Amino acid sequence: MTDSLKLPAINTAFCSKLLVVLCLWLLTNQSIQAAINFRAASQASISSTTGSSSISYVGSGDNDSEDNGNVNPDLPNSFRTGDMLICIVESRDNVAHSISSPSGWTRLYSTSNGANSQASLFYKFATSSSENDPTISHSGGSAIIANCLAFRGVDTNNPFDASYAAASSGADNTVETGSLTTVTANTVVVFAGHMADNHGSLSITSAGGLTWNKSIFDSTSKSNGLAISLHYASKATAGTVEPIVGTVSYASSSAAAVSNGALLALRPQSSKITVNVPTGTTSGDVMIASVAVTPAAVTINTPTGWTLIRTIQNTSSTRSRLAVFRRVATASEPASYAWTFSRSHSGAVGGILSFSGVDNTSPINKENGGTTVSSTTHAAVSITPTSANVMLVGTFSYASAGTWTAPTGMTEAVDVASRTTNSSSGESMEMTYQTQATATATGIKTATATATRDRGVSHILALKPAASASVGIDHIQIEHDGNGVTCASETIVVKACLDTACNNLYTGSTSVTLLPGTSSNISWAGNPITFTGSTSVNLSVTSVETVTLGTSSVSPAAGNASQCYVNATQNCSLPFTSSAFNFTSIPSQTAGTTSAAITMHAITGTSGGGINCTGLSSGSKAIELAFQCADPATCAGKQVSINSTPIASNPASGVSAYTSVNLTFDSSSKTSFTLKYPDVGKINLTARYALSGSSHIQGNSNVFVVKPFGFAFSAIKRTADNFANPAANNASGAPFIKASNPFSATVSAITSSGAATPNFGNESTPEGTLLSNSLVDPDPNNGGNPGTLNGSLAVTGDLFSSGSSQITDLSWDDVGIIALSADILDGDYLGTGNVTSTSGPIGRFTPDHFVTTVTPACSSATPFTYSGQHADVTVTAMDAQDDQTSNYDATLGYAKTITLSDAGSTSGFSLNTMVNDMEAGIGTDSDIVYSFASKATAPATLTLRAVDTDGISSQDSIEDTELVYSGRLSLQNASGSELLDLPMSLEAQYWAGSYYVVNTDDSCTQVTVPSVGSGLAFGGNLTGAMTTLTIDGINSGLSTLSLGISNLLWTKPGANNTGYVDMTITAPTWLQYNWTGSGDTDPSARATFGIYKGSEKVIYMREVY
Repeated sequence: MTDSLKLPAINTAFCSKLLVVLCLWLLTNQSIQAAINFRAASQASISSTTGSSSISYVGSGDNDSEDNGNVNPDLPNSFRTGDMLICIVESRDNVAHSISSPSGWTRLYSTSNGANSQASLFYKFATSSSENDPTISHSGGSAIIANCLAFRGVDTNNPFDASYAAASSGADNTVETGSLTTVTANTVVVFAGHMADNHGSLSITSAGGLTWNKSIFDSTSKSNGLAISLHYASKATAGTVEPIVGTVSYASSSAAAVSNGALLALRPQSSKITVNVPTGTTSGDVMIASVAVTPAAVTINTPTGWTLIRTIQNTSSTRSRLAVFRRVATASEPASYAWTFSRSHSGAVGGILSFSGVDNTSPINKENGGTTVSSTTHAAVSITPTSANVMLVGTFSYASAGTWTAPTGMTEAVDVASRTTNSSSGESMEMTYQTQATATATGIKTATATATRDRGVSHILALKPAASASVGIDHIQIEHDGNGVTCASETIVVKACLDTACNNLYTGSTSVTLLPGTSSNISWAGNPITFTGSTSVNLSVTSVETVTLGTSSVSPAAGNASQCYVNATQNCSLPFTSSAFNFTSIPSQTAGTTSAAITMHAITGTSGGGINCTGLSSGSKAIELAFQCADPATCAGKQVSINSTPIASNPASGVSAYTSVNLTFDSSSKTSFTLKYPDVGKINLTARYALSGSSHIQGNSNVFVVKPFGFAFSAIKRTADNFANPAANNASGAPFIKASNPFSATVSAITSSGAATPNFGNESTPEGTLLSNSLVDPDPNNGGNPGTLNGSLAVTGDLFSSGSSQITDLSWDDVGIIALSADILDGDYLGTGNVTSTSGPIGRFTPDHFVTTVTPACSSATPFTYSGQHADVTVTAMDAQDDQTSNYDATLGYAKTITLSDAGSTSGFSLNTMVNDMEAGIGTDSDIVYSFASKATAPATLTLRAVDTDGISSQDSIEDTELVYSGRLSLQNASGSELLDLPMSLEAQYWAGSYYVVNTDDSCTQVTVPSVGSGLAFGGNLTGAMTTLTIDGINSGLSTLSLGISNLLWTKPGANNTGYVDMTITAPTWLQYNWTGSGDTDPSARATFGIYKGSEKVIYMREVY
């Protein structure tokens, strides 16, 4: 078979008579010895997607233009990781453009139209939300203008659905594009315009059946002028887009000019991840697929034909989900499989591993998984397979884009990231495998990532080998109770073991000839015997003697000699007496809990009688009872009680001490009793009763497990100062500790009465606990985030002493109240299943600190806010790891009233408290106002501090600053001839310390162009019909200041149309000023036409300098 292990050929010519048995064993096992083999792997990734598979426009930055050289346009304020950034460029020359920094930009096109128009477009995907603005190089060229914008939801692998379609136009008033054909639904079509003059605007006049939205239109008068524009339209269905035409409107100085136009089609990010079937996968192979996605709220849907093994959410601030699936390959596998998602995500990765030699019916032997703490190392919990020669498959993922190093001993098969590696965003994952020969605990497997620390998810499973892939028999194990009676047959259990500990049984047919052999007084119910795995056979010995159990032949041959056990003690001697105690099988018990009735049968008979079994007479008998500790092999001082009487304890090595207990036998020579053991582990009972002379009735019970009743938590306190948990029940309860700060807890394996069980953790394979948390409040079914419990969550057995272990590095990363839960570390206490318990409430947890972020009223090159003007202050509630908490939320009741100040001083503030604004750990106060006491106040920089009623502060964290100006709008009088246009100037000014200066940082303030009856009053011979006011070229509506100035222009009224117009500009309250001495008012001024123009009878005039 192709998957067999390649063992050396056996040359039988070298087999002497003494080696025949050994050679037969090798030949027999060579035919069956196969293993699970790794076949191949595949992987895939996508960076982000929107759940509706749509692209959205994010915004644009501020343009930059220069007479020559380089430009540095601003990126949009609100882009985030994964957004597509586009920069559009036009220069008044034919000099090539390039982006020299930062790296990562790609030039989509660069084209010229004659000597006076060079058009370029660049793009990249943001790798963080704080990308640096680009420097667009333009060496030796003339005037240049550029701007940048962003789209969200564009496919990062194939951003363009078709090749761009460009066209050049001669000197006219239109900009044209080529035609393209999209192949994907829900694309966004982009029309980019490049114009060699400073036109006033561009409108789409040939729309191609699409609805167009304007993103930018920017122009400059430098070097005779140039302009750029960008419009976009959604296209729901695939198909052809005909050439698009935009028509320009001329500004006062512009005219017909050459232009370049380009049409782009942006492809939406796929809402699924497609992973290829690994190369070489054949029918019967088992495939294991893992898919990881961020955030955790995204559901990963199971493809048809796959079975979900486990899905795990890490719902901490950096949230992610991992799902692991299995499938048995068929003869007609497709090329790939796709996993779809329930909603938008920020990155997804996937991988498939295929294996041969796996059990197709029940491929998974054991599996488990859980969340991991914020770190670059991520551990999978230990599992204990029940089969030998399993294949371990580990998956490790976290919410950053890193590369991985496999755990020691494991081989990496998949290493994939959704973004450029070594990034703090996205998702990355590693899949590993390792063969494990024995059915023992795997130990904790730890993988290491290279990027920044982050939280994640890990999972490990053991693939079960197919029956044909089993290895040979390790040994035959014979089990008996240590005593037989001559008047009844003794039941002997025979097992074909795959490993030394006999945790796994050989699944093929086994033939065994048992010892002792048949004689006149010894007989077997069947010998030799043929069985699969294990069987029972009856041995009858009719004389008082001790027989030695064993085997004379085993087929297929075992690798080691046969072994015999009485409970946990190796012993091949089986004494037969004329009497014995037989116990009914005792099931597993619970520590400290009284058992159900256990029956013990006293049997006596006549030596050689064989069928003449009798018993003890009815009534009370003083029976000597004892118990043995089988696992752990020694007892920890606790005693089994029989009918409330403690009995002697003995180690696994033998019984030397007994306790006499009165038991009442019935007429059938049977008695019943109960037991209670205030400890855990594997034990068995021993009974004896003295007959006449030196003979005894004697017998042993089966070995049975006593498991913990549960786990108890105590001494819950802050690690730093031992402050005890106040056990708050709701949001009004006393605070306990800040999120992600360490706290301590002692976990104890207990009896039903709450006492610790000292044997716990001392088992031959030490048992331990796995800690987790549940959210008590706020209600997780009403929006509460369970968060992530961090610290030493896998408490191994060596950490327990007297049944208890103290953990000092626990932490929880959110706000609210939690409970701790403890489970058996591998989910199975000595084969009896899991034990789980939950603590009482722990909390209240508060944020560790706040971070403040200011969005000034004017986000210019030097951002600022005027005194008296609203600004936005965002407060984020963080844990000690600088991750955002989720439950600090007003709706959930855990947000407290926050007061904002200037480094602790609230003087000058109004509307500076917030509570209802907090949602999922973040909130913005858009009402806060800071006002100077006097207009004559120099600029001041505030440090925005947030402190809530619990005393949580931003003081020792990141506190943003805000520059505040004392401002006013100033409008000056103007006069001139009625035969000429009359300019005026409106200035935004601030107090510089001794005087007002123009605020060149202000390109934000907007003013409304006044009109007759609303800010304009005409006098003299002048009327509104004679002259028109424009502000920066606009004659109505809003106009925005540029560098602190707006240019007002009155058109010439014409000959003899003299007079004046009184004008008032409506200013926002923070830019009003006490112009008249009677309080702050709007700025006013007079424009006068025709005051003096000189004599009309002058023959000659010249100016003398």
